Amino acid sequence: MSAPSHFGSWLRELPGTVRGRREPKGRLDLIGLDMAPRRKRVRNTTLVPIIGAIVVCALALVWLRMDVVRMRYAAAEAVAEERELLDRKRKITVELLRLREPTRLAEQARKLGFATPDRVIHLPAAAGPVAVDGTRP
Repeated sequence: MSAPSHFGSWLRELPGTVRGRREPKGRLDLIGLDMAPRRKRVRNTTLVPIIGAIVVCALALVWLRMDVVRMRYAAAEAVAEERELLDRKRKITVELLRLREPTRLAEQARKLGFATPDRVIHLPAAAGPVAVDGTRP
């Protein structure tokens, strides 16, 4: 029994069956054998520290990722608070300008009974600090 032609020449050259007789250590004895070179077996004493290091690195990466998510959440909250405070500042500024409006102040003064002044005295601006008793230091 010869090997089919699709196996290649290397299989035909192996010792094996010749015309129906079976020879020991022949081609048919190679069926199911692993022809790859054997690998060195890794001991458990070397795997445990490697697996431990991988687990520690994975936990560190998870902790860093959680820290990044927490920081992003805090930054988003700070941005929302900043927007709220800026909106509040704008509303307070509008209210302040409305309360300081001269026509509104004049109308309220009339309602409260204040009289309009007969004359206005303009004082020159002081050139520097003035003490409480009116003298300049």
